[in-house]
Amino acid sequence: MLTEILIVLLLILANGFFSGAEMAIVASRRGRLRAMAEQGDRRAKAALELASSPDRFLPTVQIGITLVGTLAAAYGGDRLVSGVSTWISEKGPPALATAARPIALTVFVMLLSFVTLLFGELVPKRLALRKAEAFARLAAPTMQLFAWVARPLVWGMSLATSAMLFLLGAGKQTEPSVSVDDIEHLLQTGRAEGVLEAVEQAVASEALRLGERNVRDIMRPRIDLDALDVATPQTEIVGAIAMAGYSRLPVYEGSLDHIIGYVSIKDVLRNSWLGWPIELRKMLHRPIFVPETMPLNRLLELFQKERNQLAIVLDEYGGTEGLVTLEDVMEELVGKIHDEHRRDEADIFVKREDGSWLVDGSAGIEDLVKRLDIKVDPLPREYSTVSGLVLAELERIPTAGDTLQWRSLRIEVLDMDGRRIDKLLISKTA
Repeated sequence: MLTEILIVLLLILANGFFSGAEMAIVASRRGRLRAMAEQGDRRAKAALELASSPDRFLPTVQIGITLVGTLAAAYGGDRLVSGVSTWISEKGPPALATAARPIALTVFVMLLSFVTLLFGELVPKRLALRKAEAFARLAAPTMQLFAWVARPLVWGMSLATSAMLFLLGAGKQTEPSVSVDDIEHLLQTGRAEGVLEAVEQAVASEALRLGERNVRDIMRPRIDLDALDVATPQTEIVGAIAMAGYSRLPVYEGSLDHIIGYVSIKDVLRNSWLGWPIELRKMLHRPIFVPETMPLNRLLELFQKERNQLAIVLDEYGGTEGLVTLEDVMEELVGKIHDEHRRDEADIFVKREDGSWLVDGSAGIEDLVKRLDIKVDPLPREYSTVSGLVLAELERIPTAGDTLQWRSLRIEVLDMDGRRIDKLLISKTA
């Protein structure tokens, strides 16, 4: 009986090898394996090949686990149960002789399940998670050999699986196997386990959602645009740029709908210091022109490709709608970047003693929803600022004192700057 016990234990350890190999190769970091493979490590190269071919590797592992488990159960059930049953009949109390076989089977199943779970699943997988790359390198050559031997069986099982899925109406996968929510959950897990810092998790999460927002959501609208006329006298250019307070300023000819480039304050200051003439046409840089519906991830790629940091936003008729910079996109990833000249968010949202809010007309809808803690799902996309919301609801240019009800908010226009909505009073209603 000792020989039979050793054989069953070896089969359980083989099961553990397959389980650990599966976990190690799936959990190993491909970057580390790739670095090892580039240094000439053949085992790492084999592990990387297996990790890159899950359709071939995973069925091989499952076939190995199934075969080993079936052999252990069948061999042990035949030999060990019979041996234990005979021992109970001969050595045990006479009252148990009639139930020797069921007792032996119960004991065998309980012990086999315990030992299989312990040494065939839990311990190997825990070791594989802790030393993923090392375990993967150790197991890769054996797994490659077994995959080559079991190739006909794997092919047959894959064919049978595809046929069954086709008969069940699930032949093609219509949804991706991994969603953004799954990746965000992994980021949260990494933050909880100390692998990621809080700022790294926040930036990664925002990067995953960057394509869900478009240029219109973050652009500086036309009404707030500072620009230079190409015909501006040279003596006024430095003063105009200094008053605008930006390092780059669009230059137009005739009207804002005909922007011909932008000028950098570095070029202007250099020419001014050296006493050279400041000729705007000769100092222009070519801007990027983008539609207001362009997703932010594509805009970021365009900035990198064009080696530019400023884009002019066009409306559907080709007119100038606004302006967006690389800094605006980066703020979507890392949060607001304030300098000594930018207005603080506290100036845009001011809470009053009665619980109402004094809000600047340029405040974003998303910022308003977060600051006032209201539920708006989905957020409106036809406008991006509170001013746009008021204009859309009233369908006319408002005057001071106009009020409207939007969702759970009462909005009152307090001040107008010409045709521009300057200040609003917003309060929650029942």
